[in-house]
This record gives sequence, C-alpha cells and structure tokens, in this order.
Amino acid sequence: MKKLTSTLLIVLLLATCKKESLFDEYGFYGESHAKLNGEAWTGKPGIFLTNVLCQPDSCIGIKIFYFNQKGEIRSDITIDHIPIRPGRQTLNYGRHVSQKVHCSLSYGEYTSDGDVLTGNYSIFEQNDDNYLDITELDLKTGDISGKFQGTVVRHEFWTPAGQQPDTIRITEGTFRGKIFRE
Repeated sequence: MKKLTSTLLIVLLLATCKKESLFDEYGFYGESHAKLNGEAWTGKPGIFLTNVLCQPDSCIGIKIFYFNQKGEIRSDITIDHIPIRPGRQTLNYGRHVSQKVHCSLSYGEYTSDGDVLTGNYSIFEQNDDNYLDITELDLKTGDISGKFQGTVVRHEFWTPAGQQPDTIRITEGTFRGKIFRE
C-alpha cells in the first residue's frame, strides 16, 4: 500500500507540474548570427509554420530580431515562404512589401523604442549567391538549423530623394531553433 501511495503521489506531482516552454512568450527560441557588411550581428529567431502561398503546414517563415541592450528591436531579418525540406534553396527577388514570393529574404531597421520601421530592404536580384541552406531538420522534434546569405537593397520608399539605395550584404548567416507549433 505504501508503494502504491508513493507511486500515486509521484504521478500526481508530475501531472500538476507546469512544463517549462523553450519558447519565449512570442514563440522565439534559439540563436542566429550573421555579418552585415562585415559587422557581427546576433539575433533571436522565431520559426513559424505558415500557409501563405503554401499548403497548410508545408512552409515556414523565419523572423530573426536583433535587440539593443535596453531590449528594443533595432533590426530584423525575415526569410519567408520556405518549403519544409533540407537542402539549399535560392532566395528570390521581392522588392515590394506586397509582392509575395517563395523563399524571400528581407531586412528591416527600427528606431524609437523598437516600434518605428525606418528602412526596409529585400533581395534585388535572384542568383545563387542569395540562398538559404537547411542543414538539419527533424520534423518530430521541430529542431531546425541552417545557413543563409543575401544581398539586399533599400526600397525606394525609404531612400531619400536624389540618393542611391543602400545595399547590405548579409554573409555567414546561421540559425538554430525549433519550429513553433501552437
């Protein structure tokens, strides 16, 4: 009887324990690093299932935020509409926010307390130098990691009159995280 009581107590404790989530309150988990025009950049990735331009649960989007020391968003890299499969995929041209393309990459800059977008960049030209390579993928656990790089150009809307659009070269990009499933 004592063994049965001990077993029931352990089962009850396990059932009532709150499982700690790996994800933060927004679904972000993992780490990401890159160089932007040769400067080190570190961000926190969120990897989410999407069905925009895809069958349900057949694509992901990766949103990587860079925060300053006060915890305010200063920039982000978004790689969107990615088929869930290992291997290298070319990142496509997508110069306008309304233009939805498979495997697109964009970069945004923020100011104020992280809620004011001050610049938006995206792939200008599709070529083999702009890519995402999913190197590890475990669909059972959601673990995913990979590499990416791309050259992005500032949208005309964000470029002051008379100036040429800025170009940012994102190189040596890596990410490691989990696919967030609600």
